This record gives sequence, structure tokens and C-alpha cells, in this order.
Amino acid sequence: MAGVRLKRWDNVRILTEEPKGTPMGRREVSLDKGQLLSWDRGRVFLDIARRGCGSACRYCYISAPEAPQEPATPDDVLDAAERLTKDDRYQAGARGTVISLSPNSEPFRSAASTLLVMTALSRLLVNGNPIQIPTKESVPAELLRLVDAEAKSDDQVVFFISLATMNRAESLEPGAAAIEDRLANAARLRRHRCRSCAYIKPFLKAAIHELGDFAARLRAARFDCVCVGMRYRARLRTTADVVVPVAHVADRGGTSPAYETYSRPHPVHSGYVAERIGPDLRDFYETLRTACAPTPVFLTSTCVSSFLLDREPPLPVWRELPQLCVNCRSCGQGVGHR
Repeated sequence: MAGVRLKRWDNVRILTEEPKGTPMGRREVSLDKGQLLSWDRGRVFLDIARRGCGSACRYCYISAPEAPQEPATPDDVLDAAERLTKDDRYQAGARGTVISLSPNSEPFRSAASTLLVMTALSRLLVNGNPIQIPTKESVPAELLRLVDAEAKSDDQVVFFISLATMNRAESLEPGAAAIEDRLANAARLRRHRCRSCAYIKPFLKAAIHELGDFAARLRAARFDCVCVGMRYRARLRTTADVVVPVAHVADRGGTSPAYETYSRPHPVHSGYVAERIGPDLRDFYETLRTACAPTPVFLTSTCVSSFLLDREPPLPVWRELPQLCVNCRSCGQGVGHR
């Protein structure tokens, strides 16, 4: 473990600097047809690839992000979508289960992967559930035509355009589309029945030094929402998962979150826990919130879809994870009164 500094809190040892090469804790995993679904509280993740991604992001925690994508078959994806809708945990409708497509691999890596996403959408859009699709590519026109024709509302589908860095994408995300192409999605998606979110996840140290560029370019792009996501670190030994309740504090004439350390497992990769939400992320968020106003800025992706659909998120963030609450009034008594 030479060259890797460790930090301990809540009986968890967390990497504070990624080692060279493959991140600690990453395991080589190939998904079989029964593993394309992963359930979290009020949320489900549907994969379209068994292994690999192709974006080769240096900060990624999935298995083999640099490896060529190995797509599942259309039949397997359709089978997974069917099993999803028949699961006892599933609830249909705009206030039902939040569905995230292709969380572990670039959904628009190829024509084959795009077809798989469209296969899943063709089965899932009809039920009206919130659908989230993260990408580092340009959203394909043929998929947008499907969304235009089948979506139950303009807010049902949200494309999360990944933008972890503005100036270092060539070195940190060598297999992904250029930043200019990703930013161009905002204008394109405004012409279709869907929403866009600039997704700054994971929150990297590099982003702190690019704050001015983030503010200027996101303001010019005019996404529907912005989300600054936490970074996850490899859990090096098992422990009880702890969420530290934190009261809101008065700030700038109103209320804003108090940010504290807590350990919460990744919803798909249980070997990873959330990194501390500290002053750097808080300052970054506050600056973006001011620069991008009136565009709302969030700290968790489920709040994005919930805000757009005027519903509570699957996890009541304002009560259980107040350090992630941005007071958008989509929780508790605020629903319907924004």
C-alpha cells in the first residue's frame, strides 16, 4: 500500500488518494442475465452491458472501465425490464420507482448499446416511472424520437450529462466525448420531450480549480438542472454503515445544509462508501447555485427527478440525509407548494 494515504472515520478506512492504475477495491466482474438489475430503496438500476465501458475514466469504480464494452443481448435486457415491473418492490407511475438505465457502462457507446437502451425504454416508458440516463456522449437522435413518441410527460426522462471536469477530460476520460459535445446536449434536448442535468460526479479535486469554467460554461449551456455528486471510496474492511444526522444551520438569511462526514454504501457497488461532504464541495455548490440561478442545483440525482415531477424522492433526503438537502421544497410539506 505504498504511496496510498489512509483516513479513518466511523470505523471505515477510506482512500484519500487513488493509487496508480486500477483503484483499490475494484473487482473484475462480468454480469450474467440475472445480475442486470440492482435494487436500492425506491430505486432500481438496469444495466445494458455485462462488462466494460470504453470511456476509461481514471476515477471510475466499475469493473474494467477501460475495457471494450460487452453488451448484453436485447432479449436479456427486455427480460430484465419485465422482471423489474413484476418485482414486489416495483411501483408504477411518476411517483413510483425511480429507474436508472446503464449505471455501469456508457449507454451510447455504440449502435448496439443504444439499441439496448431503446429496448428497455420501449418497455418502461409506458408505466410513467421517472427514468434517469447518465452519459458522456451525444444523445442519439433515434432514441430522442422514441422518447418524444412514448414519454408520459416532458419530465419523465432526465439525461444526466456527465461533466466531472471541464479542462482535463482528455487525460481523465480518454474514451469519452469531448466536453463541447457533451455541453451541446443541453440545447439539443430542449427541443425534445425530456430534461437535461449537468452531472458533476464524482466531485474531483480538479473541479475545485475549474470552478470559474464550470460556472461560465454551465450558465451558457442552460441545462434544466445541475447536480454535484459525491465521490465514493473503496471500503477496505467491513463495518456497520452509519449515517450521521446533521441539523440545518442558518446561512445567508435562510437555511442551507450543514455538511458532515458520513458513510453510506454505494447503491450498486457495496464495496464503496460515500466520501466526506466537506467545505470544498460546499463552496463549489454554493458558487454554482449563485452562478446558475435560476437553474436549480442539487447534491443527489434522485432529487433532480423528484423536483421536476414535484414528488418526494425515494429516500426522504430532508429528514434522513439533511447534509444533501438543498431546500428545493420537493420533500415533506413542500411538495406542491414550490
